[in-house]
Amino acid sequence: MLKNIFSKIFKSFCSTEFLKFLLVGGSAALINFFSRFLFQVWYSYIVSVALAFILGSIISFIFNKLFTFKDNDEKTTVQLVKFTIMTIVSVFIAAFVAYLAMNLYELFKVTLIAQKGMESVAHIIAIGVTTIYNFLAMKFFSFKNLNLKKTLVKDINT
Repeated sequence: MLKNIFSKIFKSFCSTEFLKFLLVGGSAALINFFSRFLFQVWYSYIVSVALAFILGSIISFIFNKLFTFKDNDEKTTVQLVKFTIMTIVSVFIAAFVAYLAMNLYELFKVTLIAQKGMESVAHIIAIGVTTIYNFLAMKFFSFKNLNLKKTLVKDINT
């Protein structure tokens, strides 16, 4: 059972769907990354990371629904609710990773990178960590029809 789950996850990362996700996600990540600088004019670094992530997530939902995971016949509102749940978890992961990276930077008194540079590095690390989580959460939750009866019949036939 566990071997089957890992095999399915591995195959998911070796697919055209994952390449589409990376293309769409890369675009959303760029919006996420660069909008942080705009948000930081008014808000703290951590709040700016969270707001930038939310903006990137909105872009991600629209393009992943239209381009990457378009075969799902589930209602958009249901997908949006599931995506929102996934995104809330993702925002906390991103904020925690950025917070942790900045605290490690300060704890070890890193002098090779200026604080502003480290904020960008921490933000990129947070985006990277959440990319893996987001792909799996979108594929197996947000854009997967969770109608158990329909899913069981589909899994039996494949």
